[in-house]
Amino acid sequence: MKTSIEMRESVAKPGKLATFRQKLVTKKDQLTNQGLFLMAMLMVSSPALAQAQDDFSNFQERITELAHGPFGIGISILALIMGCLFGLARQSAAPAFLGLGIAGAFAVGPYMIEMIFSWFADI
Repeated sequence: MKTSIEMRESVAKPGKLATFRQKLVTKKDQLTNQGLFLMAMLMVSSPALAQAQDDFSNFQERITELAHGPFGIGISILALIMGCLFGLARQSAAPAFLGLGIAGAFAVGPYMIEMIFSWFADI
């Protein structure tokens, strides 16, 4: 037969400090595992990126042509007009500025796309 002290010790919960320490150790191990996984993925993916350069250049050219061409200009003008119309309908300047921002993004977007692709090409 068990005494009340033995029964209490068998079902005792760990203290707050022990629980906190266990969570820290678990979190530390998790961050270590994530860091090691990230390093392994970077080491494995670098040869794959070197081989995919030619395949990716076709995609880069298509996106650049699409953004610089009539599609990009049309979307930019359409966003500007729709923003102004929504701004007049709601009697607020916020939609007009949103349309202006979208138009600006489509105007500057191709340049940013080229810079991002050239940055990745240098790696």
